[in-house]
Amino acid sequence: MIDKLEKQARGGAKLHQKRRRLGVLQAKLEQIRADQKAGRVRLCFGSRKLFGAQFALTQNGYASHAEWKADWQVRRAVLRARQQGRDGRQSIVPGKR
Repeated sequence: MIDKLEKQARGGAKLHQKRRRLGVLQAKLEQIRADQKAGRVRLCFGSRKLFGAQFALTQNGYASHAEWKADWQVRRAVLRARQQGRDGRQSIVPGKR
């Protein structure tokens, strides 16, 4: 694709964006490979915002870490149910979303 764009127009914006996207994807791939090599797993159930809230409890409306963790577990259960097709909506056939 990039070769084709190079032949069409030198210095085009479309070519620039394709190269830029390629660079971003290559950087992500390098990071994933480095994580694999180091045995690191990057996984977050729920939302990143909720996960980060545990580090600033009072600013996010939690009195204690236990209160945050209870909220975390409830939201994880909801997410897990949705992923398994048990979100309470009877009209949807499992696997047909």
